[in-house]
Amino acid sequence: MPKGSVNIEVFKERLRLAWSWEGQRFWLYLGLPDSIANRKAASMQASQIELDMASGNFDPSLVKYKPQKQESISVSELFEQFVEYKRRKIEPATLAKYLGLQKHVSVFFKNKTCVSVSDSVAEKFRDWLGQTPKLEPVTVRERIVLMNACWEWGKKKKLLVENPWDEVKVSVPPKQPPDPFTLKEIELIFEKFRSSPNLKHFLDYVAFKFGTGLRTGEAVALRWRQCSSECHRIWIGETLKNGNRKAAKRNKDRTVPLTCTSWHRCIGPLSCTITLVRPVFFASSASCFIMWI
Repeated sequence: MPKGSVNIEVFKERLRLAWSWEGQRFWLYLGLPDSIANRKAASMQASQIELDMASGNFDPSLVKYKPQKQESISVSELFEQFVEYKRRKIEPATLAKYLGLQKHVSVFFKNKTCVSVSDSVAEKFRDWLGQTPKLEPVTVRERIVLMNACWEWGKKKKLLVENPWDEVKVSVPPKQPPDPFTLKEIELIFEKFRSSPNLKHFLDYVAFKFGTGLRTGEAVALRWRQCSSECHRIWIGETLKNGNRKAAKRNKDRTVPLTCTSWHRCIGPLSCTITLVRPVFFASSASCFIMWI
C-alpha cells in the first residue's frame, strides 16, 4: 500500500478501510456489503481520509469518519440496554458477571459514545481490565467476549454498524492442574466419613461423587426416574442450585455409566417401592445429613 493511501478491503463480507498513519495501523468498518455502489461510497470516504492526512486534519479517533447514526448512544447506555435484555434470559449468577462488567464500563468509558470506540480504544480497555486488581486473564477474556456480544446485539438492533471488539484477543496462560487424590488418599477420606458419627451419613454421597465425577448441582438434582432399572447408568439433564431446578449446563444432557465403585455396588437394582420422582439424595431438616432415599 503506497504511503498515505487508504485501501478498500472486504472483511467478513463487509467493506472496511485500512491505512497507516504515523506508524500506526487503522481500520474503519463501514458495515456495508461488497457492491459497486457501496465501493463508490467507500472510495469517497477513503479520499476524505487521504486528504485529511495530507493536510494535517486527520482525526485519529476516527469519530469524524464513522457513521453519524452511532453518536446518539453512549457506551454505558448501550451496555445498560444490553444487560436489561439479558436479564430476562440468564440465571442470577450469570447476570452478576454482566453487572460487574457494567461497573467497569461506566468507569472507563464515562460518557463516551459508541462511535468513539475504535480498535485501539477497545484494546486499551482490555489492557485496563488486565491491570485491574483481582481480575485474572481468564476473567478479562470473558468480559471482552461480553463486550463483543453487546456490540453484536447493538448491530442487530440497528444501533451500530460495526464491531471493534471482534478482533480483540486476550492471552490466557496455561495453568498446571492440581494433582488428583491417590487411591490411598481416597480410602483415608472414606475411612474418615465411615468412622465419624457426624459424617457417616455422607459416605455414600461422597463415594458417588468420587465414582462419577458429577458436578454437585447435578448430583443433588438426581431423581430415581433418571436411573436405569438395574442402576447401571444414570441420565443427567438437570441441575439444582439454591433450591432451583433447571436444565443442565448449556442445555446438554448425557448418560453416565455406573460402576461398582460409583454406585451399583451400594444399592443394586431399583426397588419397586421407590417413588421415581423423589430425589436420590436428601438433607434431613434436623441434622442436614445427606442420605439415600
